[in-house]
Amino acid sequence: MNATIAAVLEDALGRADAGWALGVMGALAEFLRDAGEPCRGTALERVTGRGGLRIMPDHAEARLIAWEEPASTPGLWRQAAALCLPEAAAAIGGGAVLRARGPDAEALRPEDRAAELFELGVGFAHLQAMVRTDDPALIATLRAAEGQPFAAVGGAILAGSPHRVFVTRLARVEVYAPIPLPHGESPAGPHTHLLPKLLASGRAHAATRPTPEGWVSCLDLYPANPCFDAMGKRHGFDAAAHARFQVLLSRFGLPMLAAEKARVAVAARAAAAYAPPADRHGRAAMRVALRQLAATTPDLPGLAALRAVHDRVD
Repeated sequence: MNATIAAVLEDALGRADAGWALGVMGALAEFLRDAGEPCRGTALERVTGRGGLRIMPDHAEARLIAWEEPASTPGLWRQAAALCLPEAAAAIGGGAVLRARGPDAEALRPEDRAAELFELGVGFAHLQAMVRTDDPALIATLRAAEGQPFAAVGGAILAGSPHRVFVTRLARVEVYAPIPLPHGESPAGPHTHLLPKLLASGRAHAATRPTPEGWVSCLDLYPANPCFDAMGKRHGFDAAAHARFQVLLSRFGLPMLAAEKARVAVAARAAAAYAPPADRHGRAAMRVALRQLAATTPDLPGLAALRAVHDRVD
């Protein structure tokens, strides 16, 4: 990983309004923290009482890819950046059945390093989704279920609420907060999702992401959104947050999508003819551009007409 990417990640870790996620569709660990929450760590590590994140920037092939996509709510958009590796370089031996991994010598907190790790086996070579416990009864239950799908011990895991530890080649997320009961709401801070139906799709990420073929995300960064907070609650447009992400996008976004956004802006300013792109990622960039122009420069001569034809309007 080059020094520029490491600096971006270090800066984001210093911001309490940034969120992080590690995993695949159906198996995901998220790390968030409150602005006033006690937190310790190093340049690329943060630990709170509810969870922690360590970024391991030691791979020369690591690439940061920033992107935007329209949100389902009219007028809004999502923004993120993925720390990616080629599939072969990202592989760490993630399995498809429950396996005991022994004491967690790499735990973020010293007091957790004697506890036992068990890989759940979510079926992706680049991801180890694990639970960690020092409860003798739960350890015995998990050891007895080795070689079986994690669903065989789902009830025991829910009842025991062990720590969740998700690891890729480039990052580790630990979640200490209790597991919510079925149909309960995910907490506002660090939490995990384990959804067998989504896992069955075999997809590492949604098709709407502009991830290059043969690459996978080892960590996702979600900088502060200019339109809504981490819980999805809409707020007034934050011009500073928007400007910060546009700088990130200019450095790490895909050039073809930047070109599409520029083409939309030209058409909106000149009230000129515009033909939408044929590919899904280009159309997503088009819709994001229209929504951003409506938030920043709503009086452009051709904007209303373009939005009426090419995007849902408020």
